[in-house]
Amino acid sequence: MRKFILMFFAFSIINTAQVAVNPTRPSASDNAFTTAQGYSEIEFGFSSTKNNWTLPLLLKIGMLQNFEFGFSMNGLLNSTNNTEVGNTGLQLKYRFYNKGRLSIALVGKTEFIKNLDPAYTFYAVPSIVAEAFQVDATFGIKIADDGFGYNSSFIHAVSLSPNIDEKFGMFAEIFGKMTTNFNPIYLDGGISYKLSDSFVIDGSLTYGLNDDAGKDITFQIGFTSLIFKLF
Repeated sequence: MRKFILMFFAFSIINTAQVAVNPTRPSASDNAFTTAQGYSEIEFGFSSTKNNWTLPLLLKIGMLQNFEFGFSMNGLLNSTNNTEVGNTGLQLKYRFYNKGRLSIALVGKTEFIKNLDPAYTFYAVPSIVAEAFQVDATFGIKIADDGFGYNSSFIHAVSLSPNIDEKFGMFAEIFGKMTTNFNPIYLDGGISYKLSDSFVIDGSLTYGLNDDAGKDITFQIGFTSLIFKLF
């Protein structure tokens, strides 16, 4: 039995080495691409601000061609007051358009928040891939319980990534959300390095551009990796 398990994982590693990973972290914007059909992929990192840090996690599975299922978790949340396990969530992603340089996907998310009703997020993700650059955008709505009932907010993000090198990548991005009286806007930038087609490391800095966003800097570091072939 042990030999069978070892053979299974060895075969899976060989197969994943032939498939390119699809990182969506650390930028706030998603992209219009999905995990390869039959493969599993993990995104994990460390995110830190002045008063707290978290360990965000996203597990993605390519269920069908252009269709992806995801499980997310804020990970361990540590602040000046306490340490606790973060919220969990589920997501579905479907790329319905892929022609020429343009791809478009739709994403739906559910986040299970402690002591509150679940939050729901729906957004569209157009991605434009050119020879010199890639643009990823996210536009949608988030419906969340604030303790007094559900309220909605418009979420937006636009990321620009120049194609400089095959292994080294970078991006600059503006993102935020809009509600009746709260409209934070952020600027962030980051870098990534492809150790292999199936493993990418990354880092980024985020800074608030207005009073609603605050002036704290958020630092992130992490990786995206294919795990193994499922089917």
